[in-house]
Amino acid sequence: MGFMDVLGNIAKRSKLATALFWAEITHNVPRINELKMSEGDPDWLKVITNYYDYFLNRRLTIPYVRYNSLDDFVIPIGTNKLKIGFIADWGTGQEDAAWLLAEVMKHSPDLLIHLGDIYYSGTKEEAKTNFLDLIQKYVDQKKTRVFTLSGNHDMY
Repeated sequence: MGFMDVLGNIAKRSKLATALFWAEITHNVPRINELKMSEGDPDWLKVITNYYDYFLNRRLTIPYVRYNSLDDFVIPIGTNKLKIGFIADWGTGQEDAAWLLAEVMKHSPDLLIHLGDIYYSGTKEEAKTNFLDLIQKYVDQKKTRVFTLSGNHDMY
């Protein structure tokens, strides 16, 4: 992404931030939700700023844990087979999320791990209604343990 692309993104995000501000002032809840669930969320400017600060200004690398062998991250669990289901970035609040969860649960996983990004920025009530309630509807938590991690979009 070049400098002009960044300026274009900033201009676009500023226009969308203004739209969100107006929706907040006029209490237009459907418009607020539409903008918050899009790339129109003004916090995307923070993402761009952080990206450039991290990679260009400091010239740092992402601190990933490097491996020598694929076995470096294998955790022995004995002789039993463990079935794990993973979901992430799953369109919370959309029909796709319910469909995906139902499909994963057809495989009767012992563990279900949500790898994050429930929302870019959602309210506590939205997370409860569109994530927790859905998990409780589709997952028998006596048979399947559920874990969720905070993704980069869940931190706003």
